[in-house]
Parts: sequence; structure tokens; C-alpha cells
Amino acid sequence: MSAVGVQRQGPSKDEGTDNAGALLAAHVISAMPDRAYRDGDLLRLARRMIAAYVEMPAFEGGAVLLRDDAGRLQLAGSSDHQVTSIEQTQLRARSGPAPEAVAQGAPVSIWLSDNPGRWRMFTAAAREAGYRGVEALPLRVGGRTIGVVDLYLPGPDRLAAPARRVAVSFAQLGATILWQHGLWGKATARIEQLQTALDVRVVLEQAKGMLARHASVDVGTAFEALRSFARQRNLLLDEVAASLVAGSRSLDDVPVGR
Repeated sequence: MSAVGVQRQGPSKDEGTDNAGALLAAHVISAMPDRAYRDGDLLRLARRMIAAYVEMPAFEGGAVLLRDDAGRLQLAGSSDHQVTSIEQTQLRARSGPAPEAVAQGAPVSIWLSDNPGRWRMFTAAAREAGYRGVEALPLRVGGRTIGVVDLYLPGPDRLAAPARRVAVSFAQLGATILWQHGLWGKATARIEQLQTALDVRVVLEQAKGMLARHASVDVGTAFEALRSFARQRNLLLDEVAASLVAGSRSLDDVPVGR
């Protein structure tokens, strides 16, 4: 497991903790806007924050989630595809450390092996990915929680108090930057669009896999069958995929050429 675009230097635990503050500051401050930001810049800032966190020896993965106008958490950025999958599991289940940290307005720390039955779907996904602990740090400004940072620990050691203090401090700094420059409010619609697109893709991939297994063909052939079926009936491809996944349309309804 490694973050995209992040190179680890392998410092000692103490050295890594001592350097973490300066490293995180460099990443976060360099992301501060000096002119009007476009919608996508919030997502760039989220990625910078995560890249900084995973430079700390304690963390191997992370994600930033922000609340939309309806108060729902949406994924704004993650360290890698594996973490994205875990976060999607948490968001679909609406259960996990991130929702709890937002509800409490306080950090949530969990060692997964201590509570295997807690947040079953999330815990199973995180353990399967090889993580042993999770720190969920709320992004709070003026008593308002605008999101949360999830940080994943590979073990074997639990998070030391100095590293936790650094992580919490920069979660607070990141929240302040987002709020002061208006990025949170400007980008919620953009995040919702990205989330919707990701959800559609996940359903389409599920439908392709189901049809491929059912008809004993490869996923490419299954996709062409889905697309042809939708075109012939003037239906949207994502609607056809959703109906197959939900079971409201039979897989036998979609003819598959071999």
C-alpha cells in the first residue's frame, strides 16, 4: 500500500515525528490560495493535505471527506484507489469512524482488531486492505464541522501522542484554510458531481461483471451488450446498469453475442 506520488524516505520514528510539523506546514501552506480559486482547487488542496499526512511514518493512507449542502459526507480526495474503495464502503453504509467523528465533533480513534464487530462493513474493508488502525479527525471551524480526515495506520504500533497532536493541529489548519478562502462553499457542488459520477461508474462496473458471469463472456463483451441494449430501447446506460444491479431487470433480458 502506498500513496500515489509519495516517496517515503524512511526516517526513524522520532525523526519522522519531529519533521512531521514542518513537512505538513510546507504542504498545506503551499496550497493556500493567493488568488481566486477555481472549483477544482479545493480538491487539489485535499490531495496536498493527504500527501502530507502519509509522509508521516505512522500513516500509510488517508482521505478527506467534506459535507455537502445537505450535510452528507462526500469524498474530496484520497491517497490511493484502495483507500477510495474503503471510503466508498463507509459512505454507502453511512457507518464508520468518519460519520461518528462528524456527529461527535471530536476525533475518533480505533484499533480494528479490538472491535471487529464495530462498523462491520468498513472494518472488514480496512482490515482486508491490510490496515490495523484508523484516526478520524473532524475539520472544524468556529464550532462547525465541515468535514473529516481519515488516516490509516498499518501498524504494528498504535499512534503515539506527539504524532496525534501534529495530525489534529493540521486538520484544524486545513479546515481554517478551506473556510477562510470560501473553498468549502464553492466546491460542494463540484464534489457532489464527482461523487455522482463515481457512483454511476461503480454501478456500471457491477452490472458488467454480473452480466459477464451470467453469460460466460469477458467484461468487454458484456459492456457492448449493455450499451447496445440501452441504445435500442432509448434508455440511459446507467439506468440499465442500475436496474440489473437492483434486480428489477433480469440479466436474461440483455442479449449477449459471443
